[in-house]
Amino acid sequence: MDKKEALKQIKTGNLTLADADEKLKADKEVVLEAVKNYGDDLQYADKSLKKDKEIVLIAVKFSGDLLQYADEKLKADKEVVLEAVKNYGGLQYADNKLKADKEVVLEAVKQNGSALEYADKKLKADKEVVLEAVKQNGSALEYADKKLKADKEVALIAVKNSGSALQYADNSLKKDKEVVFAAVKQQDGLALQYADNSLKKDKEVVHEAVKNFVGAKQYADKSLREYVEANYLEYVLKGSEFNYDYVTVNLKEINSNEKLTKYLLDFIKNPPDQGISHLVLGSLESEDKDPLESNWLSIEDSDGNEVDDILIKNINTGKLIKPKKDHAVLVFFYYYDHGIYKLNTYKKINDICLETKHFYDEAIITKTDYPDFEIRGEEASGGGAYRYKIIFEDNYTFEGSGKEWIEEVSEHLKNIGIIK
Repeated sequence: MDKKEALKQIKTGNLTLADADEKLKADKEVVLEAVKNYGDDLQYADKSLKKDKEIVLIAVKFSGDLLQYADEKLKADKEVVLEAVKNYGGLQYADNKLKADKEVVLEAVKQNGSALEYADKKLKADKEVVLEAVKQNGSALEYADKKLKADKEVALIAVKNSGSALQYADNSLKKDKEVVFAAVKQQDGLALQYADNSLKKDKEVVHEAVKNFVGAKQYADKSLREYVEANYLEYVLKGSEFNYDYVTVNLKEINSNEKLTKYLLDFIKNPPDQGISHLVLGSLESEDKDPLESNWLSIEDSDGNEVDDILIKNINTGKLIKPKKDHAVLVFFYYYDHGIYKLNTYKKINDICLETKHFYDEAIITKTDYPDFEIRGEEASGGGAYRYKIIFEDNYTFEGSGKEWIEEVSEHLKNIGIIK
């Protein structure tokens, strides 16, 4: 294959350097095009071009770990290595002098806390560097200097990022209730296994660990296991799940039919991609009051038997979505028919007061952590169609997705003087 054809095939993604002949692998123009298209192609480039700074800089922008294929001189080039570590990797392949360069290592651990493993010994003892590392990845505490593993400030940040980081803390901190409590408070209560035996006997610590993961009870002291078994209760809440996201729009951005049409159609075509999920308690008698018109939740015990002796009460705390002055809110939402949530508690409960916010006539459970119990989502299925709603500050709302919807919204904007 000649050079012209090779360049064409590389640009269209039909050829990589792995399949090119040796002459093409030694041609800078071809190799440049290849690494622009696919950074991994650096490994197949001729040795002479692995010394080319321009080519290597392009490659490491794809992934810092591609630094491993660069010439040794470029592994000692600070500009190249900085570019590599900014892209989640590369420090392990850098020259030892740069592993001892604080600027380089700080940049590396900000992107990937585990990069601390490859830092020079002196920087593993540098508190500023280690703090950045454990902020990004708590488990990076494993690679910190022994003195910093015994530093309470460092350990607290590490376990708040990842409870399991407790295993790397100094033994003195595994006896520290504040540190251990912060660790077991994370989603994985299994951090209890790394606590000192004295705290495995602490009811408050064990309670918090088991609340976050029931399997943590195996690490409680034997004296507390019977207590946990007798007092830990788990219920299953079943009902519909509300999923939504929204964007706020300044009315000035939709002050003509053309702007409005483009905005709404763009929103439908590209709705927000990060949804928020809440269990629906039921329908309200009135938007501004607590009583439910209908309760949609069912409660089962851990054996799957329906529980009918727990009274559910609603505390309505206001609107779920409220536009600010001179703005509207575009809401993208849908429902799952079958939402399954776990309710964990350490005490027998006769009634549950749930705080909700209302989305029109529906009470949406927004608070999940209470003094006596906690609610966690498990799964949801059986969803319906996507829906779109626009909400104005004057409480006018319009739901739809087509021409009629746009016309309704346009008419309202005319009535309030936004569209002339």
